[in-house]
This record gives sequence, structure tokens and C-alpha cells, in this order.
Amino acid sequence: MIVTLGEETTAARSTGPGSVRWKLTVGELQGLPQVSGGLVHLSLADGRLLALEQDSGRSRWEVSAGRSVDQATTIHGGTVYHGLAGGDLLALDAATGQARWRVPTEVFVPWTQVADGAVHVYGMGSVVLAFDASSGDERWRLPVPRPPVWAGISAQDGTLYVPSNYGVVTAVDAATGAQRWTCTTGAPAGFAPTVRDGTVYVGARYGALRALAGADGAERWQLKTLGGLWGAPAVSAGSLYVGGVGRKLVAVDAATGLRKWALRTGRWSGSGPLLHEGVLYFGTADGYLWAVDEDQNGWRLRTRSRLHGSPVAVDGRVYAVTVDGQLWSVEAATGRILWKLSTGRPPAHAPIVADDRVWLVTADHHLWSVQA
Repeated sequence: MIVTLGEETTAARSTGPGSVRWKLTVGELQGLPQVSGGLVHLSLADGRLLALEQDSGRSRWEVSAGRSVDQATTIHGGTVYHGLAGGDLLALDAATGQARWRVPTEVFVPWTQVADGAVHVYGMGSVVLAFDASSGDERWRLPVPRPPVWAGISAQDGTLYVPSNYGVVTAVDAATGAQRWTCTTGAPAGFAPTVRDGTVYVGARYGALRALAGADGAERWQLKTLGGLWGAPAVSAGSLYVGGVGRKLVAVDAATGLRKWALRTGRWSGSGPLLHEGVLYFGTADGYLWAVDEDQNGWRLRTRSRLHGSPVAVDGRVYAVTVDGQLWSVEAATGRILWKLSTGRPPAHAPIVADDRVWLVTADHHLWSVQA
């Protein structure tokens, strides 16, 4: 049973959870803020790369990259990797902003990924490249069908799984760049492949969700979705949860693709479900935040406006932001509102929760630091 909760009136807080620790005008953001090592890293459209102190918002360092920044910013092992317009890949010391190396990639770089000592780069250049994470030396390159800029590559156990705009998925050896297998799905990918227990789940922008064998790409099953999928599925031991299939949340057997149950939710709001400690959290376009467990029990909270992106669950609390700029903190078990903050502007991304803070950039180019 799903319990429906009405919106409650909550007052703005000056101290404690829900209070604004600081707010800064930062400029037009590219990609998402990255929080690491006591710093908030930002990539801006005008080519500036910033690191701000978490506690105060003061600038630790600022670097001009000389050209605008694409979506790709990744922090790994004390290094910040930035993909730049024109195709350069730039590595900076995360603590000081000092340049470690800069190399041309010859591709538009919306995504980077670091694994096994290599930075993997992929974008609109119909090629996947790997650079040594320490030196920037090119390790390998592999031509592939053009990847979609809205999706991304997944990596697990030494293999990269590369979707494409042309309905082809390619598995690549992450160490050598050798192609392991390809599979034709027939439709552009809608999101990065989901990999779990030797199975690769690939969702098309329309048509079907497919389960492929990680070893050789053989199709194990497919689920007709009656239109596009609203984000990546959530996977647990033995089950797969798919949102927006005929305006329902659908649970399927991960091994066979057979339906276990379907819960009518109404039209989805554009993101896949979040699975956290056995409970699925998601939003619907009619202005509800939902929590549903495997037995289809839970709650839904009236938010009036739809969510922007997926909710985030941390330490028994769920955080979400709606398209009208309302930032919510909700008790995960009951749906009770803990606090709500109006930013007054639409959000640029889903909330980021780290180090007992909620981070959010709004459409007026303000970065908010809110006590979680």
C-alpha cells in the first residue's frame, strides 16, 4: 500500500539542517560541481576552473583554461581531469590547481572516466581513447560507432561498454583497447549501460530494454517499453526496476526479463528510479516524490512541481529539488518533511550531497551550500 502525504508548511531556517551556509554567484556552469578533499570544483562556460573551500566558499584557486569547458570533469587520486572545447584534455592538481599535463584528443569530450590508471575519453569523434592518468601519454585508441553525448560509457572488471547513436554496443578491453564484442540493438542509447553480475542492461531512447551477456554480448532477453525509458533501470540482486513503462514502475526478473509486478504511478518526470537500502525513490510529472519497496508498500509526497533529476538518499534522509527551485529534505522511512528551502530559481542539476552539505547551482548562476 502507498500512503499519500500532503505538502506541509515549513519555515525557512537560519541555523541547523536546511539553513544556507553560504551562497555565491559563480557564472554559467558546465557539468556538475565536484566535491572532494574539502573543496568544491566548478567548470564554467567561460573557461574558468575554480576550487572553492567547502566551509566558507572562499576561492582556493582559479585557472583559465583558455577555452570553454565541455561537460567532462572527473576527480580521481588528487587530480582533476577537464575536457575542453576543441578536444583538449587537461589534468590539474586538485589541491593547488597546478597543471600536470594537457593533451589534444581530437574529439569533443563530454565524458571522461578514470579506471586502472587510465583516463578514458569518449565523445562525438567516433573514437574511444585512453591516456595514462599520471603522464597524459596516449595508451590506445579504438574507432567505434559515434557515442551519444547524453549517455556515457560504463566500466566493470576491466571492460568498457560503449553505447552509440546507431544502435550498437561495443565491449572494449580497458587495458589494451581491443574490441571484445559488438551487439546491434537497433536504436540509439538513452543512457550509459548498467552492468551487474555479468549482465549488461542497455536501454534505447525508444523501443526496448535489453539484457546482454557481459562475456560475449549475446542477448539474454528484451523488455518492450512502449516508448522511451525515463533513465537507467535500478538493479538489485535478482530484480530490475524500470520506470515509465506504460506510466508504471515495473519490476522484472533480472535473469529472465519476466515481469514480477507493475505499479501504476502516472507519467514519469524524466529520471530513472534510485534504489537505496531496498527502497525505490523517484518522481512523477504530476508533482509527487515516491518511495516504493519490493512489496509495493511505501509513501508518496505531494511536491506540486515535478522533480529535476533523481532524488538522493543519504543517512535515512531523501533529498530532492523540484523544477520551481524548492529543495526538499524528507525522512526516508516515512516521507515526513524535515525541511524545505526555496531558492527562487529553477535548478541547473539534481542535488549533490556530500560532507553533511547539499550543493546546488540554480539557473541564475548561484552556488548554494545548505546544511544537510
